Amino acid sequence: CESLNFDIAEMWLRTGPKTHQLTNSHVRPTALDESVRIQLVDVYYGERSAERTHRLSPALCKRAKEAGDVVWVTAHTLHGAEALKCSISDVRTAVAVPVCHGGSGVNVTIIY
Repeated sequence: CESLNFDIAEMWLRTGPKTHQLTNSHVRPTALDESVRIQLVDVYYGERSAERTHRLSPALCKRAKEAGDVVWVTAHTLHGAEALKCSISDVRTAVAVPVCHGGSGVNVTIIY
């Protein structure tokens, strides 16, 4: 997160042909102002965090797997802005990096 100057990082494990599971998340609160930091910490770690439905991240996982490459979405384009609207935390840029470990067959996608 910090080296790439992103505020949020997520790791999604591919659990089936069309399914992913959020296995880890990291919020870099020092880069954010207080109100945004409180909101993000609540989204990822609050009492109701398990009830939230992630729509953007699984879609990015799918797109990165299909492309076999990094997917970068920014609010500076019409399609990107529309896609980012379904984020649970009002992000303006998202980057999905697919990673496959050939020996074990484990597929994950890291999203910033």
